[in-house]
Amino acid sequence: MLTENKTPTQILEYLKSLSPSGVELEFISLSSYTFDKTQEGGKARSGLEDMLKTLVSLVDENKEVDFVQALLNNFLSHYHETIVAEVELVQMVRRLKDKLEGQFKQAEDLLNGSLCMTQYFSALNTY
Repeated sequence: MLTENKTPTQILEYLKSLSPSGVELEFISLSSYTFDKTQEGGKARSGLEDMLKTLVSLVDENKEVDFVQALLNNFLSHYHETIVAEVELVQMVRRLKDKLEGQFKQAEDLLNGSLCMTQYFSALNTY
């Protein structure tokens, strides 16, 4: 299994080594793990949950967030119906969305600040 006994960094490096179709195949293989709500007090455990935890961890570590965003897009295109049916998975996706929005807001602020300073020092600004 993709997420079994591997760190998020190892999973990221493995996925980066694959072709786009290889990544998609790995994501498709996650669906072979079914939800079992009878174990661990009714909590759903699956390859989908493990992969979401991996993506959250990679975003927390600020590792190649743009690549993680592409992975998330592919992952959600396959499993959006399954995810919306499970409250825990929806909460994980919301948390992931909030973290990504925060990181992209920081990048946007840095870019806007740099653009402003460039305009000021290059006399492009006509006040």
